[in-house]
Formats: sequence, C-alpha cells, structure tokens
Amino acid sequence: MASRASRVSRASHSAIPFVRAGTREPIEALRQAEIRASSRSLRWTGMVAELGVNPSWETDHLAVAGHYIAINLADAPLRFERKGQRGFERVEMPPGSLWLQPAEVPFSHRVSEATIYGALVLDPARLARLAGVRELLLEPRVGLVDAQIEHVLRALLVEVSRGGATGALFADAMLSGLAARLGARHAARPERPARGGLSPATLRRLLDYIEAHLGDDFGLEALSGVAGLSPAHMAREFKRALGEPPLAYVTRRRLDRAREALLAGGRPIGELAGALGFADQSHLTRLFKRRFGITPGALARGR
Repeated sequence: MASRASRVSRASHSAIPFVRAGTREPIEALRQAEIRASSRSLRWTGMVAELGVNPSWETDHLAVAGHYIAINLADAPLRFERKGQRGFERVEMPPGSLWLQPAEVPFSHRVSEATIYGALVLDPARLARLAGVRELLLEPRVGLVDAQIEHVLRALLVEVSRGGATGALFADAMLSGLAARLGARHAARPERPARGGLSPATLRRLLDYIEAHLGDDFGLEALSGVAGLSPAHMAREFKRALGEPPLAYVTRRRLDRAREALLAGGRPIGELAGALGFADQSHLTRLFKRRFGITPGALARGR
C-alpha cells in the first residue's frame, strides 16, 4: 500500500470551487493555471489547499464557495485592478501578503501579469466550529500582512507539496490555529468562544480513544466529538490538562509505542511505521531519533 508521502499531489485542474456570484454556478476560473500541488487527493476535512502559477486573470462577479485566503509567493509585488464602489482601482499585494475573500462575496479582478500563488479554501461551518463560535464573519482584505496566517498557509502548502506526509491531525492543528487567528483579528463581528473544560472522565475518554487509534489518521474533529467540545476549545483544554497540544501528545505516544515494539522485536521498521500512523519509515526514523537520540534500526540491532 502506498504511503501518504508517496501520493501524487499535482493536479491538472484547480480544486478551488469558484462560482458565479448569485447563481452559484460552478466556474473553472483558473483554467490556464499550472497547478503545482493540490490537496485534492488528501483526506482533509473542510479545506482545500493549492499551489500554482497563473499567467493572467480577468474575473467578473465571481465568488468562492468557501472562505478564501491566497498568498503572493512571488519575490515582487503583484499589482492589479480590483473593482470597488467607484469602479476599478489599482491595488498591490507585496510578497508574502494575503488576499482574504469571504465565502460567496463577489469580486471582479483584472490581473495582467503572471501570479505565483498559494491558496486555501475553508468550509465556513467547520471554520466556525474550530473557532468555537456559531458563525465566523470575515471581511474582504487585499494586501493583508499577518505573519501568523502567512506562517500557517506556508506550512500547509509545504505539507501539500510533500503529499500530506504528516497526516490529517497536522492539517487540523494548523486549521484550528488559523480559525483562532481569523476570529480574533479579522472577523467582522467576533464572538466569545464556548466555555467548558475537560473533566477527568472526558480526559480519560480522549486518552483511551487516542490509544485505540494510534495507527489511524484522525483529526481534531474526531477528538472534539469524543470530548463534546468545539475543536478549538478541546485543544486548549487538552493542552491545559496535559501540558502539550493534541498533535504533540499523539506523536509522542506513537513514538513510545514504536519503541516498545522495537524492543520486543519481530516487526520490520517500515511495517511498524505504517501501523502507527507515520507517513513512511523515514518519517518515523527522523522523529524517533529526535526524541530518543537513536535511530529505530540502531535500537532494534542493539536489543
């Protein structure tokens, strides 16, 4: 069976769900773009990530079916025309800056130069759940500079380029942080997050679930369902209770389980890596050496 890291992440067509504003008719707006990496084949819930190059772009009253965040990955500013209340106006996106477009809010652009872009499309309902609010209302922004959002977007694009090697829990952790940042800094009407903590019984249910599913590619929503809290709130309370976020805890437990199995002997390292949710043997080896100071192979030979 192919590992996650070996999946082909390139795509012939854009996965961004552009629609005609008002009618919601699907539009293939990036027909000419070269898609260099896409999350289309990954098992990410409520999120599409894409990396590409588009030679030029002219849109008229388009929208995106989800919240849209794009980044200018070129070394030079991207200058184009964007339709506003007084007609088309010149705007500029410096390198690393963002375009934030709320779901189903129409836009019209004239872009005459090539664009190297990275983009995320986020399901509004899931983003609100991750933020712990009923609805996350965003405002359109062009040329937005936000180092935290840029960091998350770049990390997700690297993950897509690597074929989703780290798994759904990493993507969920990034998305949860993104939801919190958007809610705190860029929401039109920010809401207070839901309250409530982890009781001892709830924490035990979470830990039991993790132990039973160490080999599965589960995400934050699976854990939040066990806890009965929003993903963002569950992650905060989990870290408060155990001193580390869910991703770090799950990775540590997978490494501990791998060490126990290696000391017991009898299983090839590659098979063990797949059974414990690692992308492949090299992924396990890299994290194992970082934690224990020795490679899995060396530990197995010295038992």
